[in-house]
Amino acid sequence: MKKQLSVFVAGAAACIAFAGVAHADVLLGKNYVGGSLSMISFGEDEMDSFDDAVGLQGFGNINLNSNMDLLLSAGYAWADGTDSGVEVDTSSLHGRGDVVYFFRPSQRCNPYLKAGLAVIKSEVEASAFGVKVSKDDTNVGFGAGGGVEFEATKAVLLRAGLDYFNVDSDDSVELSGKLGYWFNPQILGFVGASYDFDSEDKAGQIGMVFKLH
Repeated sequence: MKKQLSVFVAGAAACIAFAGVAHADVLLGKNYVGGSLSMISFGEDEMDSFDDAVGLQGFGNINLNSNMDLLLSAGYAWADGTDSGVEVDTSSLHGRGDVVYFFRPSQRCNPYLKAGLAVIKSEVEASAFGVKVSKDDTNVGFGAGGGVEFEATKAVLLRAGLDYFNVDSDDSVELSGKLGYWFNPQILGFVGASYDFDSEDKAGQIGMVFKLH
């Protein structure tokens, strides 16, 4: 954990070196909407017998003031597999809101912190020998994290972050990174990857952002 936190601190400190450099546009401090598709590969935990999961997510960012955003998101993910000969289908639906505080508005390199809540509704269905049993569960989780957004060129935007999340007494720490490309002043396409240090889950992501006027 200390190693990952030191990476964030070092990245935030490095922003000082880019002060005053000319830049095009960033996402922190902007109003935008977007969506993404994710593929999740489970690690060495109770889900390791499952196939890769698929996730869909929509999100929107509302700029509140010169240093603060409200990021809202909703998503759905599903996976299936077998456990001791029993076929299992699992799915989850979530809604989340995060307040994001960023330190260097409209600058080329901008560190940020965030915190928020999520509501997660999960469903598990098990079937064997023609008999099906299902279970629904709804939980409220909370998370916090930080990272750095960096405009590498006038067309390329990078973001790296470290996030903590807790739901139903389960903790997770996730390191993530995104590479975005501005196709025009309003449309950004991106790819991303993440790794969960607790579950060892790995995910890849592709998506699009539409900046609003």
